[in-house]
Amino acid sequence: MSSEQMVAVVNELYAECAVGNWDRVAELVTDDLEIVEAKGLPMEGTYRGKTALQELFVKVFGMLDISGVDLLDMCTGKDHVVALARMNFADPDVPAAELAEAFRFRDGKVCSIVPYYFDQAPVRAAADAKAA
Repeated sequence: MSSEQMVAVVNELYAECAVGNWDRVAELVTDDLEIVEAKGLPMEGTYRGKTALQELFVKVFGMLDISGVDLLDMCTGKDHVVALARMNFADPDVPAAELAEAFRFRDGKVCSIVPYYFDQAPVRAAADAKAA
């Protein structure tokens, strides 16, 4: 798979997740997709399978008031794309969360997603703000 093709798949994943087109999302990922959210985050844990992104989105949007995600840039390697992004929160007192999401590919589909947050504090603050 070329770098351009991998970037196109990641862009499509972001777009389809944003509108909740979970059938299309399932077509873009492997049956054994694995998403790992770091310990300490409100949504920490490992999510597996074709419905993992949908399950994670339902959980995250239940915990956080996210006003948008800005996709800043992408870089590619042999079998992966790293997307640099900014997660913006509805509460103006909560700063945006900066992150890099590593997407690994196998046989033309995403098989792994691992987000790396520069600072987890804004994510925890957004969860606290929504719970209040």
